[in-house]
Amino acid sequence: AELAAALAVAYELIVNQKRGKFAGNAEVVGLLGGDSATAHGSGSLFDSLLGKAGGLSHAKVKATAEALWDARGKSLVVGDGTAALQAVVNLLNSNLDNEGVTVDGNGDVSTSVPVTRQLAQLQGELESGQIDAVIFHRVNPVYFLPNGDAFANALKKAKLVISVQDRLDETNLNADVILAESHDLESWGDARPRPSFYSLQQPAISPIADTRCFEDILINWVRGGVKGSGLLAQTAANAKGNFYDYVKENWKQSVFPAHGKGMTFIDFWETALQKGVAVGKPAAPRERAFRTSSLKIAQKAASEMKPLTISKSKKGPAIEGSGIILGMYVSAMGDGSYANNAWIQELPDPISTITWDNYLNVGPAFAAELGLQTNDVVLVKNDQASFEIPVLVQPGIAKGAATIALGYGRKQVGQVGNHVGQNAFRFAKFSGENGFNFGGVAVSVTKTGKKYELAITQGHHRTEGRPIINDITYSEYRQNPEAAAHTDPHLRMKEVPSLWTPPVDYAKQPYKWIMGIDLNSCTGCGSCVIACQAENNIPVVGRDRVRQSREMHWMRIDRYYSGSEESPQVVFQPMLCQHCENAPCETVCPVVATSHSEDGLNQMTYSRCVGTRYCQNNCPYKVRRFNFFDHWKDYKDTANLVWNPDVTVRSRGIMEKCTFCVQRINEAKGKAKDKNMKIRDNDLRTACQQTCPTEAIVFGNENDTDAIVNGWKMHPRSFRALEILNDRPAIHYLTKVRNSDPVAHADHQEAKDGHH
Repeated sequence: AELAAALAVAYELIVNQKRGKFAGNAEVVGLLGGDSATAHGSGSLFDSLLGKAGGLSHAKVKATAEALWDARGKSLVVGDGTAALQAVVNLLNSNLDNEGVTVDGNGDVSTSVPVTRQLAQLQGELESGQIDAVIFHRVNPVYFLPNGDAFANALKKAKLVISVQDRLDETNLNADVILAESHDLESWGDARPRPSFYSLQQPAISPIADTRCFEDILINWVRGGVKGSGLLAQTAANAKGNFYDYVKENWKQSVFPAHGKGMTFIDFWETALQKGVAVGKPAAPRERAFRTSSLKIAQKAASEMKPLTISKSKKGPAIEGSGIILGMYVSAMGDGSYANNAWIQELPDPISTITWDNYLNVGPAFAAELGLQTNDVVLVKNDQASFEIPVLVQPGIAKGAATIALGYGRKQVGQVGNHVGQNAFRFAKFSGENGFNFGGVAVSVTKTGKKYELAITQGHHRTEGRPIINDITYSEYRQNPEAAAHTDPHLRMKEVPSLWTPPVDYAKQPYKWIMGIDLNSCTGCGSCVIACQAENNIPVVGRDRVRQSREMHWMRIDRYYSGSEESPQVVFQPMLCQHCENAPCETVCPVVATSHSEDGLNQMTYSRCVGTRYCQNNCPYKVRRFNFFDHWKDYKDTANLVWNPDVTVRSRGIMEKCTFCVQRINEAKGKAKDKNMKIRDNDLRTACQQTCPTEAIVFGNENDTDAIVNGWKMHPRSFRALEILNDRPAIHYLTKVRNSDPVAHADHQEAKDGHH
């Protein structure tokens, strides 16, 4: 439906409202279908676009077009990767004067998306016996192609199939020769993520196993007399040593002349190794000229679309004999390449908070119509594939539609990832110029009568009016910024007597550590959760333990809904130990295993803990984790190298939780002491702060007036979770401010009245 919606907006903006540089372009207007019969949104073409976009109203399209026009030159239109939709997106950005401003034509985008037309061509050539040898490197078409089994059969007609990988996968099981490749952390390399920005990849360790990097394999082939052109010929010309020598020589020839002025190459190379990058002056933003002929792809794709109409049969709701419309999306699992990574498998999905499986997402009203509940197992089927998968009743999914995450259903990836979930790639459609189509696929859904318990980490999804989190509309914020700080204005007290006698005066200490988290910037991606897990030796516990609510993450992303179930508002809140000044956990520990440090940290002394779990019961934030098992004993051989040597590996029977990365704090203190100075902002970053891609987290010393975190603490949007309890948390959240329309504002107001 996105393509139809984008075309409808473009039609409204350019044909109906006659706005923008293409309003007078006869070719563009013609390709959009604009003529005298369809003007002013009254023609059959415009109406059909609205129908194909799921019954989108003309009023909504008009409002969207007007909002975009008002924001021209400072807006950005984005879409998925299909060629048809991207053509319309490019048209809109050009028509809105965004090119060269919010869209930089100098952008050097590198993607790992396979060229689907070439893969289809390769399969045809394999089947006809035209290919003698195939080399696969870090690509797994037998898994991700919708017709992967047919591709595997076509490979049998090649005389030689070579696969270069660091592990077995579905494609190299069909190979004649499998060459073990070194891990990225064992290899040299480089990259240019954007123009004038070069990055060096340096090995962190020597190869653990008897492996080589792919480039060294190529160099050895060239030395062995392999004839070739292109990449092989270029490699042969520079293959005087190993790949390290090749990278160094390439930097000398291509990077050094532009970025090493005034330096010898040795000095430039050593500096690049130390910094990891070589950065030049970026080029000025460039405006691209829109190719009007590209709209032909969109026009053709739109003409092949059919309106979404739902009908009922005796077997239940169906869409004109085919079932419901299925969309496939990318989760943290990506394309499935890292399905054997247990950290990713156990990372809760940001929306569903489910781990270890994919599932069929169905909206609440549609699920009721279908007679489906969460954990029901259904058979999803079309003319290409079929499999059984559990259901999740997920707010926000459109009626008549369902979605499944890609990247699961691997059969040959490793002990962790084998047979986890189902392979939704099998339902994708191949459509010529557009490549793979991952949306709008008609499937039938049939109840099997079976049940499968999904491993969900969050069981309640609304705050029920409790002062945990706050969001506010932009109009409300402009009228009264102070309102943003009140999670519950009726219960909030400015001054509460302390139960601690006498209260600790942290102002007299050199450090008092606090954290700020901006809910406006947080996207719920979970990068902080994985960073915390890697930094602090947090084990995975597996699907069954998560089902028992025994997950071990020290940090989690709480997700709350407000408004209607069919179109809810969503807000994310990273939740970790709040390091309360008046910590409820500390008052109930019978052995003083949890205590407060002089610099404001809520500490855990593991050797004292006897596992009463009183602290866990008394924590209102539920951020303490108990070790029911010695999880680390399950790690064998090289898997033990995953542990951070700076952090203790905890054993069975003790409590653990966030420490504000105390090991990093102590390291920074030592370095500051050597320099006879105090720790500043740039001297110390927690793992979650360091990894957050949107810089939503800051950490610092409350007693340092210049610390960034103090600015966040005093911000009008600053509030603390459950502040009414007088725990005095050290974490200050910045209220989520929504740039919402009147409809969303009504939903928000309902939430403010106690239904959040």
